This record gives sequence, structure tokens and C-alpha cells, in this order.
Amino acid sequence: MQFRCTTCGRKLTADDVQAGREARCPQCKNVLTIPKISAHNADLLDLTGPAAPATATKTDGSDAAYSQLANAFGGRLAKPEEVPERRLPWFIDIFLYPLNRAGLMTLSVCVGVPLVLQAVTKFLGILTLAFRPAIVFWVLVLVLFWGSMGVFLLYMNWYVCECIRDSARGQIRAADTIGETPGLTEMIGQALYVVASVLATFGPAIIYHAETRRADAILWVLCGAAGFVLPMALLGVAMYEDVRGLNPVRLIVSTLKTLPQYTIRAPFCYLL
Repeated sequence: MQFRCTTCGRKLTADDVQAGREARCPQCKNVLTIPKISAHNADLLDLTGPAAPATATKTDGSDAAYSQLANAFGGRLAKPEEVPERRLPWFIDIFLYPLNRAGLMTLSVCVGVPLVLQAVTKFLGILTLAFRPAIVFWVLVLVLFWGSMGVFLLYMNWYVCECIRDSARGQIRAADTIGETPGLTEMIGQALYVVASVLATFGPAIIYHAETRRADAILWVLCGAAGFVLPMALLGVAMYEDVRGLNPVRLIVSTLKTLPQYTIRAPFCYLL
């Protein structure tokens, strides 16, 4: 289920079985109690009915796969008020994923911010050739450039995880996060979860290559298996915002439950 932090309003995800336990909000660090599904606290939850599996609506196979994956990881997820329907086949529509206001704005920022910072840095670098004291400003801008790029990459990683969560709820376009400003601690934590996902999946291949120094068939099998499981691992840490999403039993069960759809759609994660 999903509920909101009573202090900062951030949406949090938890299993239904954890109702009544204490948890800490990753954004404001406030200690709160996971609400139980009852009439008294129904306004805290993004749920409109009793705890039961979501009823089938007229959606395509991709939305059904998202629903099964979300159920496998986080229990019943809160559904958006309106789930759009795909007007094109999923294998075409998936390439239109960023074509909404939020997606285009994010793409503009992704392209524009690095170019502007790089242009300013190069301009000051050229200026220092004619005016030596300007090297002070060049050094300051260079430090600002790399610091800004670090924060920018952390934000993009956070936004990708928001898109994963949004897609798991049935949305077919880029997540609209206008008005949601993540803290630096939250972005760093989300980045660590992603790094943990990569290390957990590709760890066996890395260890094997470090021990044998060979690029044989076994190494390629380990890399292929890691690449196949990585999207599921990323979904797990994105939904849980915790390393619990890397539980190997949960990963295997979730993959087997959605094996036909997952096998077809997982490669598209790397294309996008």
C-alpha cells in the first residue's frame, strides 16, 4: 500500500503486513507509524477500497505485466485516478514514452544544462589565455561545473526511479514530478540502491573474471543472466526504496510470474 508522510507529504510504499509498524521517512527523517487500512486513516492512503487484488480493467498486455510486477514486489499499489490507454501497439508506443510535457522538459534539461555549463567553462578557459587573472574564475567555474554535474546525475537517477514507479502504476508517459523536490540525501540514497542493484546482478560475473582472468563462455552466461535480471532488480529497489528489493527469492518468484511478458519487454529497457 501507499501512504503519505504526515510531515512532508511524501508518498511512501510499504507491504500491507507492515501496517502498525514504525518507519522513518527518507525525505524529512520523521518517524511515523505505517497506517492500517481503516475508515479512520483512509485519507492517508492512496486506496479507495478494501485490500483486495485490483480488478481487471481493459488494458493491454503491457499494463497487465506492469501490474503483476508491481504486485509481486510491493503488494497492491495505489492506482492513479486515471490510467490512460495505449492507442498504438505497445512496441511502438513505448518509444513515445518521453513525449509529454514532463518528459520533454526533462529532456531539455538533460541536453541544455551540460551544454551551458560546458560552454561557460570553455569560454573562461579561452579568456584566461588573454587575461591571466581570469584563471581564478575559471577554476571556480570548473569546480562548480563538476559539482553541478554530480548533482545533476543524482537527480536524473532519481527521476528514472520515479518513472519506474509511475510506470508500475499503469502510466504510459514520463513521470510528472513538478512540485516534488528531492533532497540531496534522498537522491544519494536512491543512487546507492541502483549501484547495489548493478553490483548484486553483475557481481558473480565480476568475481569470476577477477579470479580466472578469462572471457570464456561461463563469463558471458553470467553477464547475460545479470543483464536479464537487472531490470527486475531495479524495479525492486525503486518500489521498495530499500535493498529488500534485491531479495533473490523475491526476484526469482517475480520473474517466473511474469516470464513471458518480461522476456519480451526486458530488452526494451536498454533501448530506452
